[in-house]
Amino acid sequence: MSLDNRRLGSKGDTAFANMDKISCELFVMTYGALVTQLIKDLKDIDEVNSKLEEMGYSIGCRLIDEFLSKSQTRNCKNFHTTCEMIAKVGLKMFLGVEGNIRKSTPTNNVANTSSFSTSMTTSVSTSNLGTATPSSTSDDISNCYILEIPNNPLNDFVELPSQFKNKLIYSNILCGVIRGALEMVQLKVNCKFTTCKLKDDDCDRIQIELEEILEDVFEDDD
Repeated sequence: MSLDNRRLGSKGDTAFANMDKISCELFVMTYGALVTQLIKDLKDIDEVNSKLEEMGYSIGCRLIDEFLSKSQTRNCKNFHTTCEMIAKVGLKMFLGVEGNIRKSTPTNNVANTSSFSTSMTTSVSTSNLGTATPSSTSDDISNCYILEIPNNPLNDFVELPSQFKNKLIYSNILCGVIRGALEMVQLKVNCKFTTCKLKDDDCDRIQIELEEILEDVFEDDD
């Protein structure tokens, strides 16, 4: 483990220690009841997946302030660091687990990846993530990463019925949380599950792909 990862892990442990705690079993069972109710109400699994992502987006938009405050985040020098912060600090704070990050191949055709890195530096500097200090070349930075969650607590006590196993994205709320939180700091991303333990994969994996650096829009008082 690199020094940066150890520091982020320590930051995550500290932030987790300062969080209000609830019973893990209660949290997991409550989420399971939510998914079950959505299936009963909506009946269409694709709609359930979309609703979970939509709910997560709303949560992420609200959680970002608490994350920035309690993690005392000061800078993210590139998109890789941003994803590492999610894996080592964000997951630890709100789920009590750590994830891992690895570079992935983008699914979208981004015209100029290097310009994303440069633009991100400007955007992050003006956001609550703090002052960016670029120290990596464009060859070192990707706009697409896989977030690996070896032990997703939302999966505890869950076994998907065969009719849902290939369609239901059980933890899709996490994709929405990530998307909503990053959008609040001017990073528009696309998030999707690529593997899931509930579908007999070895690990839960979420692809996080940077699509656009959003600009602050200031309205005239006139």
